[in-house]
Amino acid sequence: MDHVDAIRLAVFLPEKRGTFTLKGHLQNGDKLNEEGTGISGVTKVSVYYWDKDRECRKPLLMEVYVGDVDLKGIPISLENDGYPDNKKWTMILGQGGGYQLSPETLHKYKCKLFRPAIIDVSQTGVSYANKYCEGKKCTNGNCPDEVMVTDYKEVKLENYKAKAHTYGKDNKTFTITGFRNGLSLQELTPPLWNVTELVVFFASCSNSNDPATSKPLLVYVSSDSGKDHRWYSRTGKDKTAYEWKEEEDRLGGKDPKAASSNGTLQSILEEIKEKLQLSCKEEKKEVEIQQELRSEENTVEPGQKAKAKVQPQQPPVPPPVPPLPHGTSDSNPPEIIKTTISVTTGFLGTSALACFAGWKLYNRYNGDPWVRQI
Repeated sequence: MDHVDAIRLAVFLPEKRGTFTLKGHLQNGDKLNEEGTGISGVTKVSVYYWDKDRECRKPLLMEVYVGDVDLKGIPISLENDGYPDNKKWTMILGQGGGYQLSPETLHKYKCKLFRPAIIDVSQTGVSYANKYCEGKKCTNGNCPDEVMVTDYKEVKLENYKAKAHTYGKDNKTFTITGFRNGLSLQELTPPLWNVTELVVFFASCSNSNDPATSKPLLVYVSSDSGKDHRWYSRTGKDKTAYEWKEEEDRLGGKDPKAASSNGTLQSILEEIKEKLQLSCKEEKKEVEIQQELRSEENTVEPGQKAKAKVQPQQPPVPPPVPPLPHGTSDSNPPEIIKTTISVTTGFLGTSALACFAGWKLYNRYNGDPWVRQI
């Protein structure tokens, strides 16, 4: 078996060589089977667990050996029906009354009881294949082939989007054993049990095909019937050399609605995005423009800049009035002089008005007229 199908076996034997009776009731009083009858003449009991289930939460199968001790007995196989506290078991009968335990059988019951999945956090489409079922011809409705991805609309964030991952169509809980991003896989030890909701947050750009929108930033997981809330943030830029670190200080114990109500979720996403140096193309262009403007400002010499600030715009000097011809009295000037004075007076009035308007605009601007305010 590969690491996905690894199974642990626990064997229970009597203290002395011989047989014992397996009671028909469990310690909590529930019946071991529908009849509640015990099994006598037991030589040993073998219990199979999923290797990742280190706490023995849910045994998959149980084999009860009965009969002659020397012949090692005949196994009676019982399957866990999946009830809380493992309180109901059913005898497994194969074709002709016999039963052959196989890796495929153990995989089937592991899927039935745990519904394990590896979450590909980079996925933004409709669905993707679950690695636990890939190539295994899963026919159990409790353990489908694909993980579904939908838009998460419970919170609204500026410049960010979210995708919800669900496993199965009946809204049952599932188990997450790791996060995958392309070829990179980070296994979770122990797994996240009884997951009810998983949400992945991404940057949102004006161009939906912008590379920045394909990089997951933050993952939220709800489990234990919505009582447990966990957050995982991305800690590296490289697609093949990064890991997810649990965020406990500011987000621990909160769901997305609570985390976004006071702006905490928005600010943390901004921090992660800045740390990873992710930017939409339009943001990069804006940064380039700002840098160019700062560069232009720095090229102006300090003396010139100060001089430009303290010296207001001066009106142009009017052209000199030509002297009066000899023999002409002031009371009756030639026509050309009247025209010249009229044009000159109009020019002066226009220039003075423009200068006054320019000076008022300068004072209201409160800064260098050639420097764009950022």
